[in-house]
Amino acid sequence: MFPFKRILFPVDFSADSISAAAYAAAMARWFQAELTVLNVVSGHQPYQDLNDVSLEATFAVDIAWNEIRERDAALKMSEFISDHLQGIQAKSCISQGDPAKTIVEHAESQNIDLIVMPTHGFGGFRRMLLGSTTAKVLHDVSCPVFTSTHVESSARVSDAPFRTVLCAVDLNARSESIVQWAAEFAGFSGSRLAVLHVTPEIVPGQWGYLDSDIPEDLRKDATGRLTSLLDKTGTQADMSIETGAVANTIRAYAQSNAADLVIVGRHSGSGIMGKLRDTAYAIIRESPCPVISV
Repeated sequence: MFPFKRILFPVDFSADSISAAAYAAAMARWFQAELTVLNVVSGHQPYQDLNDVSLEATFAVDIAWNEIRERDAALKMSEFISDHLQGIQAKSCISQGDPAKTIVEHAESQNIDLIVMPTHGFGGFRRMLLGSTTAKVLHDVSCPVFTSTHVESSARVSDAPFRTVLCAVDLNARSESIVQWAAEFAGFSGSRLAVLHVTPEIVPGQWGYLDSDIPEDLRKDATGRLTSLLDKTGTQADMSIETGAVANTIRAYAQSNAADLVIVGRHSGSGIMGKLRDTAYAIIRESPCPVISV
């Protein structure tokens, strides 16, 4: 698992890609990993019907446009690596197709250990949305994904950018593996590890006459389960139980404890949200620092 050997960095040469480049470079240096910079050229495979000669001209035009787009992407890629990944042995890759599908296929076929994914919001809705490509990749890919929605401009990132790592768990069946992953990451990076669980806030009147007892009961139960989890995994970490809305509480805790990175789990099930369920989506969207979703 650690250190990462192969890191994939999909780019579209936007300001978001430039911002994420600092983290991609730092992670590649830090882990001494092979960095592949991938650009997916939008387009489609030229259609050719051998029985219809009238389509030959259209086919030729499609081929020409695809070649032009790939040449333009290759030039931009060269400039991008030179300007924003200085000193990194980065391997460039230009591909055509659907961006999310291509990223996932590349990650699976090349046994990628980590994807550093630029995240796009849309104008004033930046805090409300992840880009559709990022959301699809988070949904479909099996390896960990690093996202940094909060970064607005090219960041100056040190070669050891993570001093305090926050692992947020919901105490479900995957929490043990997520804590173990976070502990290994923190151990390899020399980071201080904090593990947080957020219990729900009880609205007065929601549970009738037992309202006054439930919050403390939930807290005691969560404390016992989290303590047991850390003991079982042999994890040395600061432990905290907080109450409130999950994403907002994690954001506040990360800010007050100067966390440099948040680690969360993605859901292993299928369905309409699959691995990117509502809670993970909100945490990634609201986090004041980068997030690795496992």
